[in-house]
Amino acid sequence: MLRSMAVIMRGTLPAQAIGVLILPILARNYDPIAFGHFQLFQSIVNFLLFGASLRLELLILRADDDELEPLLRACLTLNLAFAAIVAAGFAVVQLTQVAAIPFPLILPSLAVAFAGIVQSQSYLLLREERFATLGTLKLKQSVAYATVALALAFVWPTLDGIIIADVVGRAATFAALWRHQIACGHARFVRPASIGNTWKFLVAHRAQPIIALPGVVMNATAAALMPINFFAAYGASVAGQFALVERGLGLPVAMVVFAMLQVYSSRLSALHRARDAGLARFTRRTVTITAAIALVPAVIAWWILPSLFVFVFGPAWAMAGKMAQIMVPAYWLTFAGGSINMTFMTLGHNRLQTGWEFGYLVCMSAVWVAAAVLHLDALGTITAFSIALSLSHVSFIVLALWSTHRMARHNSEMALPAVG
Repeated sequence: MLRSMAVIMRGTLPAQAIGVLILPILARNYDPIAFGHFQLFQSIVNFLLFGASLRLELLILRADDDELEPLLRACLTLNLAFAAIVAAGFAVVQLTQVAAIPFPLILPSLAVAFAGIVQSQSYLLLREERFATLGTLKLKQSVAYATVALALAFVWPTLDGIIIADVVGRAATFAALWRHQIACGHARFVRPASIGNTWKFLVAHRAQPIIALPGVVMNATAAALMPINFFAAYGASVAGQFALVERGLGLPVAMVVFAMLQVYSSRLSALHRARDAGLARFTRRTVTITAAIALVPAVIAWWILPSLFVFVFGPAWAMAGKMAQIMVPAYWLTFAGGSINMTFMTLGHNRLQTGWEFGYLVCMSAVWVAAAVLHLDALGTITAFSIALSLSHVSFIVLALWSTHRMARHNSEMALPAVG
């Protein structure tokens, strides 16, 4: 696993470094309000991605070889159809002005279109363990984002500049992945299926969206509650402070976790297909290694972040430094628990995943109940959020270890020779 992680991190770490290195320049050239708008934009896009292919893409990891082509082509058709529906919905919102969204709605429409297709097609790279390609895609996205964000910061520092850069980065990833699939002889996988064939495939595999989608919707809603409500309750400028924390700490953690998750999911799916009893040991080892790796950096970060943010980004971002310190325990647990985040879906334990998603939604909702009842200020709400997020990750780790232990015991029993 460590070797595979090293391969994918060759692209992920430079991509992460680029994003972090340009942040001081962006923070000094863009108003905190621009970061607040960007946080809202990302929340909307991430929420909408749950429906990009109705979670059929999860089947790619465990599908038989003869099912791959119809599955990938059906996912692509669903991606395109969903992107069209999202664009139409945003057009209605723009025309009727039923919601005050502070950026052009064509931007989230394009982001959902590009990200949805990349999300589905990336599962094929995971299945084939092409980790170097996944790392390269992350690097290309980061380079495109950084180039556009810096250019706009100096030439046209608009409030939408960071959002435009993000969309360009997603477009670059989409183009690079599309070219790669064709170059590797997978052109048949990047042709959409007919609507009729997609419908037949969806009906034949209807259990997947029926079981998986409720949990995904709850997860997406829970993830969107914090940034959207924070924006509404405390304003774009304060939300921008938290956006810098998420961009400077949350995103690097998420990128490393995503790289580890890709390796973990690929290996776990292989162990699962082989009915290998070692999958429980593999999960325990993954959690232990990731928690140990991040512990000392987390302690150091908690100690220095408030002063470091002021030094690097300027006095205007002092509140962001305090928020970052509060979020350190949650980010540490995100690093440990996020690396095994696909356990239930990889093993097909969709009901267990849905149960955890419901608990996660309850935790995130409790943050805003506490904020309203206790009249919490922005830092108080961040503290409640950090506690809720930490508890959610701890519960997931416990459930994942229990689930893989049961599966390993079942595999061991299946491997025993029949008696008599």
